[in-house]
Parts: sequence; C-alpha cells; structure tokens
Amino acid sequence: GGQFQMDLGGQFAWIFQLNKLEEYNPLGYKNGESQLLAKNIFLFQYYTGGIRIQDALTLTNKEIKSEGFQIRIKKTHQVEVFPFCYEQLLCLKHYYLQEFQSVIENVKLGGINLSATTIIDLNRLEGLGDFNNLGLEQLEDIKRKLIKHSKKQTELVQFIPPIDEVIDLLKDEITLQFFNKVKNRPQSFLFPKLKWGDFKDVFGNSNNVYLSSKQAYIIHKASTSHNSNLKRISQKLGFDNIAGHTPRHTIANHLYNDDYSVEEIQKVLVHADPKTTEIYLNERHGSPIANKTIREAHLKRRQLKRQNNNRGF
Repeated sequence: GGQFQMDLGGQFAWIFQLNKLEEYNPLGYKNGESQLLAKNIFLFQYYTGGIRIQDALTLTNKEIKSEGFQIRIKKTHQVEVFPFCYEQLLCLKHYYLQEFQSVIENVKLGGINLSATTIIDLNRLEGLGDFNNLGLEQLEDIKRKLIKHSKKQTELVQFIPPIDEVIDLLKDEITLQFFNKVKNRPQSFLFPKLKWGDFKDVFGNSNNVYLSSKQAYIIHKASTSHNSNLKRISQKLGFDNIAGHTPRHTIANHLYNDDYSVEEIQKVLVHADPKTTEIYLNERHGSPIANKTIREAHLKRRQLKRQNNNRGF
C-alpha cells in the first residue's frame, strides 16, 4: 500500500501529491465513475483519521453525530468519534448534490460569529458592500481577485488573512449543516460502493456487528475492485501504487512529520499497542486527544495548501 512520500520537495512534497489526487478528474475516461468513487473513498479515509477501508465502505449516514462520525471499528468493535472537516464534505458532495447545493446557497456570513477585529478589517475593504449576504463562493472569488491585484497593489495583501479566516468559518458551518442534512436521509451507506439491501440486517441493527460469510465475501470483492481502481489512478498520476490501506500509513507518517508523538498517533489510528503504530511509521518518519490531533493536523495542511496556492503553484 505504501504512502505519499515526504522527499523530493521538502515540506510541500506530499501536499503536491494530495492536491494532485484531489484534482484528478476521471470523468470522460472509461469507468470514470468507479475511479472517482475510489478517489473519494481514499481521501475520505485520510481525512477521517486513516480509518480502515472496511470501516469506510460500511459507514452509514446514521453514524453521523453532532460532533463527528461515530464509527465502530470492525477489527476491534471499539466505538470512536472522528471529527468533521470540510475536506470530507468534498469527498461526498458528488453523491449528495442536493444537500451540498442547499447549504452552499443558504449559509451566509451574516449567520457566522465574527471577531470584532475581523469585522473591522472587512469594513475597511473597499467595494465589499454588505458582507453579511456573502457566501463561500463569493468570498473565494473576492480572495482570487485580491491575490491577483495585490501583485500591483501590495496594500491589498493585508486583507487576505481576514478573508481566509471567514472562508474557514463558513466552511465549518457548511460542513456541519451538510452532514446534518445527510444524517436525516433514510439509512444507507455513506458511499455507494456496497448495496444497502445486502447488509441491512447487520448495519440497520446496532446490536448485530457480525458479518455472514456471504457479506464478508461481498466486502472482499468490493475492496479488490477498489484497489484495482486505485492502481489505475496511481498509474495515471505517476504515483507508486496506492491501495485501500495507504491512507492509514500516509496519515500516520504525515502526523509524525508534523511532530505528533507516537502515543498521539496511536490514539488517532485506534491501535491497542504503540508497537503497531511504530510499524506504520517504519521508524522513519476518538478520544479528545485524538480529535485535537486530527483537527490541528487538518488545519496545518489547509495552511500549507493555502501558502502553496498563494505562491502561484
């Protein structure tokens, strides 16, 4: 399964690789939908604490709670909560377009609690008008224009950080409202890789956590198909082969390179023994602590990605 590497480019190397995967659009190619699904599941695993492929495939919308995804780890039957982030929404919006469009259109800056400093900064930006009616798409467009014009008007650079701040706040609110809408749909798997009717007797009943041999075989076939699609994506993008277990190894090593301890990473991956975590790290690179680690790591990644974009990459 391997992992996204940190070499050949320093701290931005793996950000480039994640960006490349996120931007990969297989539509127009044969079997484009299946590759798109594989890509989205892979990224969702990564952004949800590196959950195992089986846990991602069998996650239902009823595991969406107010604070995040409540996932019963199939390997240990342990229940853990993994926090929401906007990147998860991007992995799912293709399958919930109505819910996505609804929140994008309805969540405006006027419904967000802003600091006094941010409000003052926004009011100083000429031409912004009544910013209370601005949504995410309008703010992202404003940011693009600021970056473009700041090359000649350097005084505009000061407005980029407050715009970034409100964009993040909007994304957080959009994420919460999106997942609340998805949760209220009839129960089904979050991703359309498995048929709900084949597993309703297990996942529709929280007291039954054991799969039949037939159900286990169906999941095995789905995982094999998933890995085949990831292999095609790897070849297309020029990566080493990635597979269903790669997100787990990848986030473990990225967290380690972000200076999190083995014990903190162990909590994120829900390993019973830190020696297992050390194997994931190759010695090279749920709980409130785990949630804090995941949130901080996503924030660091978002900041790095933003720096990357602002530098014109």
